[in-house]
Amino acid sequence: MAPPLTPEPTPIEEACSVRTFAGPDTIVESIQQFFSSARKTLHISIFKFHHKGLIEHLATLRAANPELEIKVQLDPVKHDAAGGASPEEVATTRRLEEICGASNVQMGPTVNSPRPVFQLIHQKYAVADGARTLIVTGNWDNFMPAPDHPVAGREWGIIIEGAETGAYFERLFAHDWELQPPHAPAAAARRGRRARDSAQVLRTLERFTAEMALEAASEAGDAVAKMRMAEARPPQFPEGSFPVRTRAILPVISPANYHPAVMELIDGAKRSIRIQQMYFSRLTKVGDDIVPAPDGKIQELLNALRRAFQRGVQVSVLLESTTQLMYHDQKSQELFWEFVQLFNAGMGNGIRFRHVGPDRTLTFFHNKGLVVDGEAVVVSSTNWSDFSVTLSREAGVIVRDPEVAGWYAAVFDHDFQHAADPLDRISYQAFLQEIRKIR
Repeated sequence: MAPPLTPEPTPIEEACSVRTFAGPDTIVESIQQFFSSARKTLHISIFKFHHKGLIEHLATLRAANPELEIKVQLDPVKHDAAGGASPEEVATTRRLEEICGASNVQMGPTVNSPRPVFQLIHQKYAVADGARTLIVTGNWDNFMPAPDHPVAGREWGIIIEGAETGAYFERLFAHDWELQPPHAPAAAARRGRRARDSAQVLRTLERFTAEMALEAASEAGDAVAKMRMAEARPPQFPEGSFPVRTRAILPVISPANYHPAVMELIDGAKRSIRIQQMYFSRLTKVGDDIVPAPDGKIQELLNALRRAFQRGVQVSVLLESTTQLMYHDQKSQELFWEFVQLFNAGMGNGIRFRHVGPDRTLTFFHNKGLVVDGEAVVVSSTNWSDFSVTLSREAGVIVRDPEVAGWYAAVFDHDFQHAADPLDRISYQAFLQEIRKIR
């Protein structure tokens, strides 16, 4: 009998403190402070880790404390030449090996590694000393703020200082680490085919990121002036700090319990649902093809949103416009249908998109968050795609606490107020014509 893919995520009720943060506001500083809190161990599992400031912060910590064990698990698509990573990305991996030791940096078990367990290692979390847990919706890459580009995308992050929560994520890290034999020789033929497969997947599901970078660069203007403006202006959302009290926490992991746990949240909503996702997509991988799953997990989540709206729950949705609306090819055309379902159910007034224009302050919406009734919040790496929910390793938490959930609701409401309604913007006329054809 094969071992389970995921250590069972069970509800946790423990006395813990919580810190909340958002990108681009304090995301780099919050992650650096978390790194600095580690005394004995710092275990990191991350899809993309290319942010030079964070990497060099690890180097400084290791130099100051040579006994600190830093282990990093990465996705081979973004960090290993065998997985299709670029020379620049591989150079980043070598730098991490210099800092942590070669045996403490390894690729996660995916189709591009010797043990093909998952499609992607897409989670973004870390555990310090087995007792403090960091979860972020965004990758630690060049789309995070840096001195030469302080304006970046919207992300959510959370730090939980609680022994039981930390113990679970430490078990998850150890479990996934053991799934992949370190430095095992790859089977060349299988590796090459899977590298090509993964490249196709990444073009379909990650190419949007590159387009956002080009769009952001075209509107960035004078980087030095923007940097000075950012330094002079305090963050819109400073880090939140919530003292020790008993809180209900549920780890939500894919492919395990994310889908049923979030379904239960939505089906139980009584007043409001706030959801911010990069996109809704029923795309998944079947054999060598990327195809929609019409009756899959994302369709069930969309159905749940419609049911909530029909029973009188206020449903507010924020999506990334360049992904959900403006990107056209045979694959992403499918993403039109995800939005159309909600639009045709009468939910259009509650759906908005990142504002595209020179006055925006966020380069993209990359968040994967959910707030229900102002009482529970989901912070996770999981995209609303069948590919993410069913095939990839993802990690997050549901925290039931009105004060903590309220902090994220305030960030959401700010973004929603300043986002674009597609019904009154000329840039979406082509999309609306498609809507009329479908209706």
